[in-house]
Amino acid sequence: SEGEIRIRIAAVAEGDRGAAALIDPVAAEIRSRLGSKVFGEGDDTLEGVVNALLRQRNLTLALLDTFTGGLAGQRLFHVPESRLIQGMVMPDPGHAAAYLGLKEVTPGPESALAAALRVKEMSRAEAGLALLGVIQTGQDHQPVVKGCAAAAGEGMQKTFSWEMGGDPAVLRARGAVVGLNTLRLALLQVP
Repeated sequence: SEGEIRIRIAAVAEGDRGAAALIDPVAAEIRSRLGSKVFGEGDDTLEGVVNALLRQRNLTLALLDTFTGGLAGQRLFHVPESRLIQGMVMPDPGHAAAYLGLKEVTPGPESALAAALRVKEMSRAEAGLALLGVIQTGQDHQPVVKGCAAAAGEGMQKTFSWEMGGDPAVLRARGAVVGLNTLRLALLQVP
């Protein structure tokens, strides 16, 4: 998949109750082992869960994206009653830094956190998400991304940095997932 893992539990039994009796303990064991890595079940989507958390906490979101070409914002945009009030796609880190009034916007925790806080302030949102990344050529001449996601707001602050290789389109799709999941984990910390 492009960054999300789906687990399907199936059982054969007499009727729905019998199948549920077989499935429920397995699902409980999976949840206990994976903890906060599980974002939902059934038809839940990552962006739907993130939006529900924003709504539950009465927060709006501003997003700065220098890496995915707007994929993270697009996923949130299509959620009914989206809490995203502003999404900015700025592929040039120099332009993003100048616009935000920051010294630099690079895919590192400190820079990403500063960008998340600044985009939040400029948009008058309660939460900010910065999704920063640069695709470069790796040692084997294959595309590699160095990325960082940061979520910030009242009572929440979370960063996640990563490096991975692969097809640029897949890297961007995975980056959107990483960014949304970083925001989800940060929102879980907010009372």
